[in-house]
Amino acid sequence: MGSVAAPALFVGVIGLVSCGSTAKPYTASATIPCLRDRAALLSQPSRAAARELRNGPHRVRIGFVVRSGTTIGLKASGGDYQLGLYPTEEILYFHFARSGREASALLRGYRSNLDYQIGKRAAERLAYRKRNVVVEWDQHQPSSREQRVVEQCLLSKRSTHAPRKWHPARQPKRFAGVSAPQSLTLLELIPGDAEIVKSWSIPPGGGITPQVAIAWQRTALVSSSLSTSGLVIWQRVRRTRDWRLVYSLGFPVNRVSGVYARAGDVNGDRHADLLLFEDMGGSAGCGVYRLLASARDRFEQLLVRRGCFDNTRIRIRGGSLVMYDGVVRDPRTLNQIHCCWTTWLRTTMRWRGRKLVSVAKGRLRPLPKSVLLSRY
Repeated sequence: MGSVAAPALFVGVIGLVSCGSTAKPYTASATIPCLRDRAALLSQPSRAAARELRNGPHRVRIGFVVRSGTTIGLKASGGDYQLGLYPTEEILYFHFARSGREASALLRGYRSNLDYQIGKRAAERLAYRKRNVVVEWDQHQPSSREQRVVEQCLLSKRSTHAPRKWHPARQPKRFAGVSAPQSLTLLELIPGDAEIVKSWSIPPGGGITPQVAIAWQRTALVSSSLSTSGLVIWQRVRRTRDWRLVYSLGFPVNRVSGVYARAGDVNGDRHADLLLFEDMGGSAGCGVYRLLASARDRFEQLLVRRGCFDNTRIRIRGGSLVMYDGVVRDPRTLNQIHCCWTTWLRTTMRWRGRKLVSVAKGRLRPLPKSVLLSRY
C-alpha cells in the first residue's frame, strides 16, 4: 500500500497524471456551478455578514467566476475560466484539458510565459496541475487557505445537491413580555437577517401608548440587490406587555443611505408625530420627507415630498409644519452646482379638519443660521 500511496501523492503535487490513473478528470460542467454557487453566497444578506464587514476577520471566499481567454494563444479544450477571490481580489485561472497530453502542453506554455518574468521556481508555484486542470495564479503565490478554497470545487461529477435558495426573513408583527420601551429587544422587532441602523422612542401622549421606530438594513459582504432596508414602528397594546407592528416601510434597494427623524405634534392630538427624511445620497443630499402621525392604532402619512439639503429644510415648529425652499440664487455662485440661496420661501402648514393646509407664505432673506446649518 505504501508503494502506491507515495507515487500518487507525488503525482498530485507535480500534476503528472499517467494514462493508467484511476482518478477521474475534473470537468468544467461540474466545477463551475459549484464555484458560482459559492460566489452567490457573498450577495446574500445576513447578520453574520454585517458583523464580518464591521469587525472581521474576513474569510477567503470565491468572489466571481467568468469565462476567460488565454495568455499563451492556446485555449484549453475543456474551457478557460477566470476566478476572483474575496476579499483579497486575487485573480487565478482554471484551464480544463481533456487529456494528459493537452494538460502537459498547457502547463509548459503557462510556465514558460511566466519564466522570463519571475523566474522558473516562482513560475512553478504560480502555475501547476490538479489532474487535468492547469491552475494559473495571476500575481502572487497562493496561501494554503486560498488554494483550499478554490480547489474544493474541482469536481468530476456535478453535485446533485441543489443550493438552498435565499429568501428574506419575515418582518415580525407581534412581540410580548416587555412593558417599558427601553427594555425591548430591538433585534426581535425587525427581520431576522437585518441589523438596526437607528432607533427612536416616541413617548405616550393624547391617549396613545408608547411607540418605537426602528430603521433597519440588510447587509451582504458585497453590493447586492438583496440588501434592502426599511423602517418599522411598534406600539404597545394599551397597558399590557404586548407590542404590535403599526407601520412598515420598505426602501428601494441601494437608494436610501440614511434615515433622519424629528418629532413634534402637528395634527393637534397631543402626541408626537414623526417627520422623516430618507437620504438618497449624492452631493446635494436629496431625498424624501415624510410626515407620519398615529391614527386609530395605525400610522397615516400626512405629507410626502422630495427635497435636498442644498435647497430645502422642513421643521416642526409650534404645532405647525414649516417648509423652507430656496427661490433666489446668489448671483456670485451661479457657476456652482449647489450653492447658494439668498432668498427662501417659508410655507407654514397647519392641521385643519383632516388635512394639512397652507396658512402662511413669505420670503426670508437670509435663512436663519439655526435652520441653515442644521442637518435636514
